[in-house]
Formats: sequence, C-alpha cells, structure tokens
Amino acid sequence: MAKSDSKNIVEEFDSLVKKGMIFCGVKKEELTQKNFGVAVSGGTDSISLLTSLSHFIPKENLYVVTVNHNLRPSEETEGDAFYVESYCKSLNIHCTRFDVARGKIISLSKERGMGVEEAARFTRYDLFETFITEKNISFLSLAHNQNDQIETVVMRFLKGAGAESLGGIPFAREKFIRPLLNVPRAMIEEYLKAQHIEFRTDKTNFDSSITRNFIRNELMVLLDKKMVGWKKAVLSVSKKSYDDDKAINYLTDESISKIDWKINSGKNKSVSFNKKKFSELFTAVQRRIMFRAIEIVGAEERVPYIFVEKVCSLSKDKNVINESVAGIEFVEENELLYIRKKIVQATESGFFVILEQVGMYKVGPWLIEASEIQNCKIELSAENFKCENQNKVKKTIQLDGLKFPFAIRSKQPCDEIKDSSGSMRSVSKILAGCKNADDVPVVQELSSQQKIICIWKSLFGERDWIVKN
Repeated sequence: MAKSDSKNIVEEFDSLVKKGMIFCGVKKEELTQKNFGVAVSGGTDSISLLTSLSHFIPKENLYVVTVNHNLRPSEETEGDAFYVESYCKSLNIHCTRFDVARGKIISLSKERGMGVEEAARFTRYDLFETFITEKNISFLSLAHNQNDQIETVVMRFLKGAGAESLGGIPFAREKFIRPLLNVPRAMIEEYLKAQHIEFRTDKTNFDSSITRNFIRNELMVLLDKKMVGWKKAVLSVSKKSYDDDKAINYLTDESISKIDWKINSGKNKSVSFNKKKFSELFTAVQRRIMFRAIEIVGAEERVPYIFVEKVCSLSKDKNVINESVAGIEFVEENELLYIRKKIVQATESGFFVILEQVGMYKVGPWLIEASEIQNCKIELSAENFKCENQNKVKKTIQLDGLKFPFAIRSKQPCDEIKDSSGSMRSVSKILAGCKNADDVPVVQELSSQQKIICIWKSLFGERDWIVKN
C-alpha cells in the first residue's frame, strides 16, 4: 500500500471518528478540554478507536480502561490485558486494568438467572462506572461499530423484538458514547493495516454455538451471497424503528399524566394507575407503561413480554386482575391497578422484631441480648429458648456501624444482601442449603435504605454473612 494511500485512509478514518464523537453529543471545543475514557479489549475495534482518539485528543486528557473477565484460559485473557497495557504505554496514555475474580461471572450468571454474556456485561459496566468516577471522565467511548449494529438488530428481530429494541445500539447513553457506530468493520481493519498496528483476536468469536457468532459467521455470510444490499435495509429498519420508538415514548409520557399514575415510595415500593383509563390506551403505549412500572418496582428476574401482554389484555375485561411473576404482583384494588413486590405472608416460623435500645428481646425462637460496645459497634448474643437446657448454645456477633433502632427478622423471598464485590445476592439462595433457613435471623438497618447487613448463620454452625461498612 502506497504511503499516500495509507495517509488518506488514516485521515478519512480519524475524520469519521471525530464526526462520530460530535454526533454522540460531544461539542467540538470539548475535544481538547474534557477528560475522555476509552474501553479497550485489545481487538480490532477498540484498538482502532484508541489509536484514532490519540490523534486528536490531548494525551493528558485520554484514559484507557481494560477489563479482564477471566472467562477464557489465563494465557489468553492475561495476554489481552498485557497487550492493552503495553500499547497504552507506547502511546504514553494512562491505562486502568480491572481483573475480575475467576468464576465470579459464572456464579453471577447462575444466581441471577442470566446468560454468561449478560453477566459479563453487567460486571463490565459496573467497573466502567467506577473508572468514570475515579478519573472524572466526561465521556467513555465504546468501540461498537456498524457491523455490531447490524448483528444486534438481526438478533433482536429473530427474537421477536419490537420498535423499542429494533432501534439498535444507541449512539449515546448518559456518559457512554459509540463514535464508531457508522463505521464498517472492513474500514477498521484497513485503518490498522495502513499503520501496521497489531491487535488481539478472541477465539470465542469463532464459536458459532453462541447466537451472535452464528449470525456473524454463518447467517450474515449467507445473506451477503444471496441478498445484495441487505445490510442497508437492516440499518434503514433500525433507523425507522428508532424514530417510531421516540414518537411512542413521547405519547407514553403524555398518557402517564392522564391515568392517575402514582409512584408509592417506602419499603414496599409500588406503582398505581387507573385501570379503565389505562385500558383505553394504544397497546404499544400500555406495554411501555407496564415495563416502566416493573423497572421502578424491581423484578427478581426478567419479566417476559407474553406476561405483560396478558395483563394489558386483562385490563380491557371486567374481571379483577390478580397476577404475579418474578416476585411482582399485578393487583386491582378500588379501580386502581397496582404493580408492586409480591406480598408473602410469613409462615408460623416467621418473625419480625424492632430493637430500639439495649436490652433482651424475644425474636422468633431466639432470646437475643443487644448491647453497645466501643468503636460504634453493637454486640448481639442469642440462644434458642426452645431447646432443652443441655442443648442450648449461646452465639455472639459484633456489627460495625449498626445503630438503634434496627430489625431482626426471618428472611423473605425478595431479600437481597451485598457480597464482597458490592453485587446484590439473593438471601433465599444463600440459605438454600440450610434446612433451618426459616429460623436464621437477618439483621436489617432501619435507615432510609433499609439494607440487610447480616445473615446470622453461625447460630446453625455455618459462617455468618456480614456486610462490612
């Protein structure tokens, strides 16, 4: 390739990236004033994006973040991370590296009932948020390109998505921007080749048992052979869907103001609105209202579209609605439809006691003594008063930062507690192997957040689960 050709390719690509930044909402003058981050995996897309940004953003304002998910063999993941660090060093650009503990993403996937890719994405974006805060980043650039956009739209179409999803990957969301979304992968490869820049290859990209890889490696190859211009058609559908979704969302906002929409805050957060007024809305608007309410209340897992469709259909009937899914119930009361956490009646072994001061308390099967000790700690001692005297064992724990009043109670289905990484874990799943799970006390703060800070498992000979302040 002639030098002049290489120069033209580089200049054209850099120009497209700069235009992409501005299209994503970055003002021209901010390119030399703000702190920019770029997520780099070591592959073609992210290496090309980093290279291009380094051509027109001051080095002192450019920060790289790389995440080692530890999902592949160590030599591969370590190699990727080391390459990114080395390349950043050659450009004199600061690089922040996060290493996820091996097995953590698989565990998260099982605990939350999500795919491994989704669990990895959840973990990655959580680390991105930390990086943004630590480095005072105004915009974090992600390297999704035009081919990624096409793959995403095709995949969502094949899964039955509507306009809200067929709009594809957004160019910008809060501080996350994607300046390569209009750039095809072939141009990215040309750009790196023109500058003799190496990159890493993720071997799992060739595994067509993964849906996205099947679409990329087999379906798209077939469409390229059989249907000229199909990519432009997909991008056109995506653009139209995006425009339609914006219009329907505007209509949804207007409709919410007319159905007596109310968010009921507090421990059992809920959303309510007038059933009759809701039943008169367009189905597309009803669906969006339902999903907004579900997001506010918080489901234990993804709520399927078919369930939302069922509730919307029932709203048109005279029958009283009483449905539940994923820890959320949809209940009609006094002409209002409530979406809220499912209320589960405590069993006979259930208990709930608020401790307001130092003293002795009867809590379910336990006699618990609460006392304050130095260094802002509360000490709790418990014994099972239902046991015979010879079998009684007294256990003591100390909890940092806990203040009166607080609650000691039995678990409930929707309870969650933080793990050492800051992720939320299901209390029921943590206690799944304990045959006395209903008698295990959990300690809950009664501050505004009402967090569970302890699962007192040592009362049954297991290790306590305590959230450190």
